[in-house]
Amino acid sequence: MLLQKSTEKTLLDTNVLLRYILNDNEEMSRIASELIDGTVYTVPEVLAEVAYVLAKVYKANRADIATFLSAIVNDVDVEPAHVVEKAIEVYRDNNLDFVDCMLVAYNKVEGTKVFTFDKKMNKLLDSN
Repeated sequence: MLLQKSTEKTLLDTNVLLRYILNDNEEMSRIASELIDGTVYTVPEVLAEVAYVLAKVYKANRADIATFLSAIVNDVDVEPAHVVEKAIEVYRDNNLDFVDCMLVAYNKVEGTKVFTFDKKMNKLLDSN
């Protein structure tokens, strides 16, 4: 199956990104690689699900998950890229889920005020 190249951006979901980074299904991994060579993007919500699946299903550690997420961000457009990159760093170094790390990253990178009752997140929001 040959995929046609298009100038229209295609939003990739969690399953495509997992096949791409895990290379655990030959046909799906090949198709995912073809797609990623084209005009594609993803969103932080999908990256959060990728992190969750890698942790819960594949039992990957945080450092490996951060490496996988960084590889995706290097190969696939995601906005806001600078916030996502910071969220990956926060995720790697802390025990928060990826969505919380995105909130911390918005705070650190863009100065977004975040209010939470989460004590672990508040410690990160209060730190420089």
